[in-house]
This record gives sequence, structure tokens and C-alpha cells, in this order.
Amino acid sequence: MLFSRKAGSLADRYGARWFLVAGPALVGVGFLLLGQVQRTAGFTSYWYTYLPGVLVFGAGMALTVAPLTTTVMSAIEENMAGTASGINNAVSRMAGVLSIAILGSMAVAAFSQELHSGAATLLLDASTEQAVLAQANQLGGATVPEQVPDAQREPIQQLLDASFLKAYTLVMHLCVALALLASVVAAFFISSKR
Repeated sequence: MLFSRKAGSLADRYGARWFLVAGPALVGVGFLLLGQVQRTAGFTSYWYTYLPGVLVFGAGMALTVAPLTTTVMSAIEENMAGTASGINNAVSRMAGVLSIAILGSMAVAAFSQELHSGAATLLLDASTEQAVLAQANQLGGATVPEQVPDAQREPIQQLLDASFLKAYTLVMHLCVALALLASVVAAFFISSKR
């Protein structure tokens, strides 16, 4: 929010290439930091677990968004500016929808797989195991079923937490790879000229 406008004006002056290389690379580092987070002690842990990754991610986006828009808008004739802006916005929205659908599906699959393999090691009775596995599509919303005996509640909660972290880490690492791929593509395909 603070630096995006400045990045856009610097990209106008010096060209967008290095902003579009450094920005996504920084976004990838932010995702990597976010992917290292494990189970925390709650909100008080936020400041040294999630916040550093969020700040690095935000800095990377500040370096990327305005220069990318500038690059798109300056790549065409002035009379096509409305069309270019519309296409840029449509591609941005479609990418968001597709990434949520694809990465969300991958997260649910990873969560479900981890939940199934972990439930087998807990030696639960059939009805309890079925109640736990029925939540395989809930991700972070999964809870220990009410009918679970008190002695088994903590191990099941740990399994749910571990399964969610596995899915979360997978998604963060996939985002790292995609952000770094964007950086490499920019290095090869964006001109260094202003």
C-alpha cells in the first residue's frame, strides 16, 4: 500500500523488467516464510511467525502490481488502452479463481490423505474413525466429533492440526514455485528497456 505507487513511477523511469523479476521472487520468499510456520501458541505468536512472511509477501506485491499494469498498458497503442485494461483485469480475476480452485483441491486432497494415514495409526474404533474421516473436506474447520471419548480427543485434535499443517505447507510451497517461475519468465520475456 505504501510503496506500490512509487514502484510504478520507478518502473516508468527505469523499465519494469527488474521489478517484475524481484517482485515475484520476493513474493516467493514471503510464501516460503509462511510455509515454515508450525502450530503456534495463538495470536501472541503471530508477530514472529506469520507477520514476517506477510510483510515480505506484501513488499513483493508492491514491487509487482503497479509495474505489471504499467507494462501491460504501455505494450499497446493508446486507442486500445480500454481493451488492454479489461483483458488485464479479466486475466487477474480468472487467475485468482483458478488458483483457489486448483490449490484448494490440492489442499483438501493432502489434508484427507494425511487424515486417513494418521487415523490408521491411532487405532480408533470403527465408528470414531468414520466420524473423524467424514471431516476430510473441512480443512481448518474440522473438529473432534462430539461422540469421541475424552481419552481420544487430544490425539485426534493433534491429528487434525497436523493434517491441516501438511496441506497448508504444500500449498505454500506450490506458491513459492509459481512465484519463482513468474520471476524467471519475467527475466526472459520482459524487455529491460523503458
